[in-house]
Amino acid sequence: MVTESAGHASYLTRKIARAGSSGRHPQNVQRDVNRALELPLELFYVKVPIKCPSDPKKELEFECPILLPHELYEYLAASGRIRVTDAEIREYWEHAAAAAARDPSSEKVEELPGQTNQSNPLGLWGDDARFNRSGQKLILYTMNPLLHQSSRTEMKRYPLFSIREYLCIPGRTLRPIFRVITWSLNALFEARHPQSGVDGEELPSRMANKAGSLIHGGFWGDFPDDGAALRAATLAFKQWANSHRPHSIQTITPGMLHDFASDAGDHPVLTLKAWNSRIWLAYMDHCMEKQLEKNQAAGVQDREVLLAMAGTRSLLLWFCEQEAAHRLYLTETQATAIHGHACEYLKYAQALALHASGAGVLRWKILPQHHAFLHLAENLLVDRWNPRGFHAFVDEDTVLQWKRLAVQMPSTAMEERLMIRYLIRLSLKGT
Repeated sequence: MVTESAGHASYLTRKIARAGSSGRHPQNVQRDVNRALELPLELFYVKVPIKCPSDPKKELEFECPILLPHELYEYLAASGRIRVTDAEIREYWEHAAAAAARDPSSEKVEELPGQTNQSNPLGLWGDDARFNRSGQKLILYTMNPLLHQSSRTEMKRYPLFSIREYLCIPGRTLRPIFRVITWSLNALFEARHPQSGVDGEELPSRMANKAGSLIHGGFWGDFPDDGAALRAATLAFKQWANSHRPHSIQTITPGMLHDFASDAGDHPVLTLKAWNSRIWLAYMDHCMEKQLEKNQAAGVQDREVLLAMAGTRSLLLWFCEQEAAHRLYLTETQATAIHGHACEYLKYAQALALHASGAGVLRWKILPQHHAFLHLAENLLVDRWNPRGFHAFVDEDTVLQWKRLAVQMPSTAMEERLMIRYLIRLSLKGT
């Protein structure tokens, strides 16, 4: 490549051409290529047990590439990607301390662990998503500063690692990775680079140079025709969404109505996620209101429609109250109102399930998530955190982007290729 260029090869081309020809481990081509690309951060490799891709009954040792939280945080702080004021951090910890004081089950302490140093709080989040037609999933784990509000062009979540789910051995594969992440987060909490490895071993040379030094920026910071019905519903939904300008969606397909991977069976389930679900809910509230008006004009009393209307409206108000409040913090009045809407929704959901069971129809089933939703509502009265501040919309978008990357990758060394592509983007200014 360099020879054929007759001396006109770029500096990067020359560095890549020399990959694997120097250093203590000359055979490490990937290391040299990564350095030639001048990635903003170096990957850290954790040895984990995985299932053999060709024979799941066998185990292999795999070096999973991850980003260490303390190194990622330092880079984000140094490059201006974490913009949080002291006043914002102080407001956060004052709210957290007040919430802890209201919790009757919490131990009484003078200050919370992060309050003393006014640490910048971080969020950790993980999810999986199908990335190919065979239904295989990819696990993604990310980190983000809670108080920082990213610009439109900036990344909202920063991946720490990714691994294919079918390679994972339950209870074993992810455990070593989380041990390393915990070790790194502890270093970040102390605002100093670690002086030894996870188990007290000597640090790699690239980390030994910074051992004990301060981390930049500190820390913590039953349907007759599914297809026709859905096409009609989609068209009406698009017209409604466009007239109200909330957003537009792609055509809803029959496959989205039945989730064969769940335990729903023949029960129709419309699998919309995150933001789409909220917009669809507003549309359904509009439809239910119109149907109720028609019933009243015709003198029809339909208990199911009345309950469905009340339940839909309660959940919609639950969202609206959150949107009207501060992104993170709630007043006592706001928390009480949101809690009330949540309890009203659960009451009507239970009434609808009982009605459907008595009528012998497959509608309005009780979901396990209702239990968690009740606890979320109860916690609002104590901690007064706005659920909107920790919603999954941005996280779901991150998984979608990661999934699009994975689709373009060969299965060989997919985890490493994904992390490198991500680091290349992270090195660009304004992202």
